[in-house]
Amino acid sequence: MDITQKRTIVREFLVFTAVLLLSVSTFLLTYVYNWYYNRKIHELALISISNKMTADSLSNSYQKKELKQNWFFGKLGISTPLNTPEKVFKRLYAVSQADSVEHKWNGNWKYMIPFLKSIGFDSDKSFKKFIDENNISNEDISDLSRSVELTKLNQEIVLEKNKAQKEIVSHEDKIKLFWRVFASLFVFAFFIRFTLY
Repeated sequence: MDITQKRTIVREFLVFTAVLLLSVSTFLLTYVYNWYYNRKIHELALISISNKMTADSLSNSYQKKELKQNWFFGKLGISTPLNTPEKVFKRLYAVSQADSVEHKWNGNWKYMIPFLKSIGFDSDKSFKKFIDENNISNEDISDLSRSVELTKLNQEIVLEKNKAQKEIVSHEDKIKLFWRVFASLFVFAFFIRFTLY
């Protein structure tokens, strides 16, 4: 074998090795690519969990009070569109703030006392406590509003997380990419060889 043949074999080997190394490098870069998106998904999941917990705790007080108001309204049995749990409770809270519950219990509300006792209020103090504890304050409304904003933000985070999950390259796609790159580089190297030599 003469020196020209040896050089040709070495050159062919080097070209093949370069094509193989570039193909393997591309394959390995997909792991870096996936690592980036997996990290992003993990961070978004942590933010989403934190936002959900905060949103739940912010809306908790409002929801509990709303349930109690609805329970009382349901027991009251008022079914006109003008009377809602909010309106009824607003009136009751105004009476409570004016320190009139005791006065009304002992005077104007005589017809309501049997009903109130039947649903668990044995005195004006227990009824006043129920009204005061279950009044929806401006702070409760503000917390609910912040909870709704966090919930909307969480929906956007979930969409972003789903987009990131679609970006992850599967193992099958990594293999396909490796063979595409390898074949493309091999064909490119084949044509370059013949144009240069």
